[in-house]
Amino acid sequence: MELKLGIPNDTPENTIRAIIEILEDEASRCGGVVEKDINGGSDISIHVGIRIRRVSKSFDIDLFYVKYENVGRARGFIGTGVILPDWDLALLHGEDSPPHWWGWNPGEANPQPPFRWGLYPNNSGGALASKPHLILDGSLLRRLIRESLGLERPELT
Repeated sequence: MELKLGIPNDTPENTIRAIIEILEDEASRCGGVVEKDINGGSDISIHVGIRIRRVSKSFDIDLFYVKYENVGRARGFIGTGVILPDWDLALLHGEDSPPHWWGWNPGEANPQPPFRWGLYPNNSGGALASKPHLILDGSLLRRLIRESLGLERPELT
């Protein structure tokens, strides 16, 4: 079975679609059970909550994002989330342009690709306005899942 390694960066929806595929693939590889909660949230945003349970351990990711067609109407971040218990996430856009702590200014140009999920140590306060600690890709996501489920020893990140 081929591993899906990449997370495309063309639209917020495609980043989410790839993340869900990787989560489902990892769950099937390790015998985990996937619980999904996906809903529209509002006219412009989507909420995705996913848990993989395996024996007594779990991996939890919770994401909110603005659909690409609506990024021009968004106020604040175009995507945020958490990977419990260690990481806060922000959906970054454009080349080397971190999000602003007070959010994206609609008077600016619409957020453009590449879209990528930046990881920040949990409870880092205003750090979401700074450079991310890591950028989420397929191999990192798989590693975080395996570590949370006790299938790999945690690495220092």
